[in-house]
Amino acid sequence: MRDFRESLRDRFGSLPDSVEQLINTVRLRWMGEKLGFEKMSLKNEKLRAYFVTGNNEYFKSEVFGRVLSFVQTHPKRCRMKDMASKLILTIESIGSVEAATEILGPLAYYNNIKSVSETSSA
Repeated sequence: MRDFRESLRDRFGSLPDSVEQLINTVRLRWMGEKLGFEKMSLKNEKLRAYFVTGNNEYFKSEVFGRVLSFVQTHPKRCRMKDMASKLILTIESIGSVEAATEILGPLAYYNNIKSVSETSSA
């Protein structure tokens, strides 16, 4: 992603804020996929991440273990809830897409863990 951003700057000059926001949104989606989220929303300074359904192997994976560990070490800011057979992670005090990528980045790229698709095909 960094290379892509630099190539855009080389070609077009300084990037408008809207383009930077779009790039950060795409990065956040990639992180979410790597962490096993099928959907994410950021609203009212709350990030809600909906875990994939129908992949029980995922819940035994290292990826899910990292997410659980994160929730356990941040109990005032994070919670997990099962609503209508959907597991949802909520993280409070997330004011922007950039803040969300800062929080999820270390989880998504910890020791280059396998993505959810790699976990389910192994």
